[in-house]
Amino acid sequence: MKLMLLDERGEPAVIDIADVCMILPTRSGPEFVTTEGVFRLPQTTVQLCRLYGEYGFEQVDRGAIVNFE
Repeated sequence: MKLMLLDERGEPAVIDIADVCMILPTRSGPEFVTTEGVFRLPQTTVQLCRLYGEYGFEQVDRGAIVNFE
């Protein structure tokens, strides 16, 4: 299974769940540790749009991100 996460610089990254060595629960959400680095789930609307924008998702108002494809 593939996961769409953010790398340590906040850049979008796709990792395979099989590559995850450890999941660390933190106050700001889980961190997925692999041999390539540490990845995390998006937390903000901006991060979500950046991660999923290429798949047709756009922010339509403050509380909604819609897939227009």
